[in-house]
Amino acid sequence: MSNAAAALLSRIDPSNIPAIPRVLLDLMNAVQRPDASMSELAKIIGQDAGLSSKILAAANSPFYRHFGEISDLNRVLVVLGLSTVKTIAITRAVQQFFNSLPQIQQNLIELIWYRSLSCAHLARNLAILTAYDQPDEAYLAGLLHRLGQLILLSGFPKEYPEFLTAHFDGQHNQEKDKFGVFHNEIAAQLIGSWKLQSFIADAVRYQHHSLAAVADSAKLVKIIHVASQLSAVNSANKATVLAQAGELFGLNQALLDDMLAGVKPLMERTAGSLGISISDPETAAIKNLTTPVQRQAVNKLLGENIKNFALTAAVQQQLQASSELSSIVGIIQRDLQLIFGFPNGAVFIYNSDTESLNGISSNDDQQANLWPTLTINVNSGQSLLVQAFLEKQQKTTSPIEPDSSTSLVDQQICRLFGTQGLLAIPLITEHRSVGVLVAGLDQSAFERLKNSAGFIALFAHEAAAAVSTTAPAELSVVADLRSDYELHTRKISHEISNPLNIISNYLYLLSQRLGNDNATEIKLIQEEIDRVGEILIRLTDAPNSVNKENYGLIDINGVIVDLVKLFQIGLFKSNNINISLTLDYSLPEISSSRNKLKQILTNLLKNASEAMPSGGNICVSTKDRIYLGKHCYAEIQVQDNGPGIPDAIAKQLFVPVNSNKGKNHQGLGLTISKNLTEELGGTLSCSSTADKGTIFKIFLPRTI
Repeated sequence: MSNAAAALLSRIDPSNIPAIPRVLLDLMNAVQRPDASMSELAKIIGQDAGLSSKILAAANSPFYRHFGEISDLNRVLVVLGLSTVKTIAITRAVQQFFNSLPQIQQNLIELIWYRSLSCAHLARNLAILTAYDQPDEAYLAGLLHRLGQLILLSGFPKEYPEFLTAHFDGQHNQEKDKFGVFHNEIAAQLIGSWKLQSFIADAVRYQHHSLAAVADSAKLVKIIHVASQLSAVNSANKATVLAQAGELFGLNQALLDDMLAGVKPLMERTAGSLGISISDPETAAIKNLTTPVQRQAVNKLLGENIKNFALTAAVQQQLQASSELSSIVGIIQRDLQLIFGFPNGAVFIYNSDTESLNGISSNDDQQANLWPTLTINVNSGQSLLVQAFLEKQQKTTSPIEPDSSTSLVDQQICRLFGTQGLLAIPLITEHRSVGVLVAGLDQSAFERLKNSAGFIALFAHEAAAAVSTTAPAELSVVADLRSDYELHTRKISHEISNPLNIISNYLYLLSQRLGNDNATEIKLIQEEIDRVGEILIRLTDAPNSVNKENYGLIDINGVIVDLVKLFQIGLFKSNNINISLTLDYSLPEISSSRNKLKQILTNLLKNASEAMPSGGNICVSTKDRIYLGKHCYAEIQVQDNGPGIPDAIAKQLFVPVNSNKGKNHQGLGLTISKNLTEELGGTLSCSSTADKGTIFKIFLPRTI
């Protein structure tokens, strides 16, 4: 580590790097929900570089070192556990809320976030397209590629904002002269301190190096090199950036344009959902249009959430200190008034034997003798309390008139409270309804109820937990049996999931030590373990949606003719290649992506030409109405009379390999072609013999 970097990291708190407030807010809301999955939390955390770095650093600390080095957010969260993630979310929110940043710093943090998340999405797309086997790692590396700028903002709060405003997307040539270190270097050194078995640190460090410098480096380094430039591309440097991407991965400009076009609206939607407004035209500098009013609204919500957590913790402590149900009900009634301003409240416990909600008395309630006389049958469906209990949702009434259609028992409760309306809140613990909390509402309470809904739900959750542990046995015999059964099930699940997590982590370590020799077998074992784990914890990851940008009716024959003309001018002529076309002109225009088809054909034609360095013949043909099973396809054939494909290569034809064609060849052409064909809903096949050459067949859905 350089002296300048060491000095800077020693005087700031790298774990306290600012995060986007709305991301913190979303995380705080998620961790308090009992049904939140690890995949949902990973998705939220994976939107922000500062928060991701905090989580990664925690998971790779000595306390968790026995799990091995981890660079995947889903694995990180499994190792840390929900309690630790919740603690991190709360402490980060509190730290950031009370360390308010100047508007210029907030502007720059949001711009860095925008570029970082754009790079992450592009890196994942490139990883999938080029068959890099860890697209989530590529996403994380892209997210962290500007982490150093956040560190320098913390270390030089006055000087660095001025510099960054003038050089946000520049080459930062003066950065080291002014601050002693480049932002990519200090980020790489921080990431390196986590001791990951990954090239993430190198990918961040070398993102600004030349094409020649990264050409022979690890694939992740090349992916981030391209993704970081694409994320900040503009009209002045676009041609250079796309040319470098083409040279590293053989991707054409149109396909890269499609990729950029797909990420841009995604970023606009994400920014909008977080209350951030960014203008990023190709022809002008990026601008942050977020107003102080927008930020104040989010910060106010964050402050309210922090307050709610603090108050809920205090309520929880009080409730846990009492062991008698009547005392707990008294505390709940008191806090309903003190915290929310509700004039009165009562607690009803569910009795599964009689299928009814029964009122519970408290020590301090003047009407204590009246509540036990109220028993509400849950099968009646008329009372507001029953509706809240069965639907597991908060319910309110408008001001109740004496002759209204409101159920009689609800009118009685209103009279006991001396209020105009009611709020019924289900008491739910471990996904089980144990009763209902009911509060009286006067006119002022109706008006402020909307702003308190989230906090009321938190309060009710703590109340339910306290009530469920102390409810009289005669009210919950069957419920207790059900609870015991559910607890037993959870214990078994927990006991199974713990060794599965340990096995999974050690398999990961084993795969690192053995290299590629046993990669297939280890991967199969890992997949089966993951499948069992998913069944146990019921993760609900949404499948990746296929990007539909730039789809439309295309003339396949026209695409082929145009592409062949370009090849005849260059590669075919220099390699003494003869090209012939046998095209079926009855083939109509089909619905597909012109740019993706061009990339597929480009790769196949280049492969065919390079397989015949001394010259040869290539024939491209098309056929309409080819049936595979019940489905109709358009067929494209690319045939050459070269030496054929050796058996050893044919067995792994569509798997990335280390090409022997020179350093400009990454061995990815066929992998990319197959991936793109499948994205178009088609198939790609190959047949090859030494005496007849090679034929590639593309079948695209005949959708017109």
